[in-house]
Amino acid sequence: MACAGQGCQPGTLGTTNLPADQCLALPLGTTANIDLVVNAIPNAVGPSGAGPNIQGFDMDLTYNPAIVEVSALPASAGSGGPPGNLGINYAGTPGGSHSTTTDGTPDTDGDFFMSEIDFGVTGESGPGILMRLTLHGLTVGTSSLTLGYTLLAQPFPNLYDNTGAQGTYTIGTVRNAIVKVGGTCP
Repeated sequence: MACAGQGCQPGTLGTTNLPADQCLALPLGTTANIDLVVNAIPNAVGPSGAGPNIQGFDMDLTYNPAIVEVSALPASAGSGGPPGNLGINYAGTPGGSHSTTTDGTPDTDGDFFMSEIDFGVTGESGPGILMRLTLHGLTVGTSSLTLGYTLLAQPFPNLYDNTGAQGTYTIGTVRNAIVKVGGTCP
């Protein structure tokens, strides 16, 4: 899914849905933004304001560093990274207490680690963008784009709820993708 424009509100999704076999054709030497999205964070808020909405995430995007690099974290608010980076978990408390240990850019080692936490009591729910990244095509070829959590050798990202117990959501499906630098998608 793509955000309707760089000026989107945090967590806002546009109407473009890519097919399950997601592919990005990227001309050699150019860049493109990709959105990492979630589609079903439950909306259940307790009287305290806390609830099992999203609080944060830990995940890695793995890719072939000979083909592509993560060149930037474009921001809607001019900060260069979260929370200006459209993150759903910042929508309810954009000026609140947050923590980021997301890798810096450009990232050229084949593993882009992202970790974002919102310490506010207001949780966010529904579909939304977790992170927006800019990819840069380095050489002609194909690279897989795979989401997981490599620190714990998990095939899925860790998405944390806002209950205070740092519970994790069960993820049903991760739709990985490919990028074809200098080529076309099927």
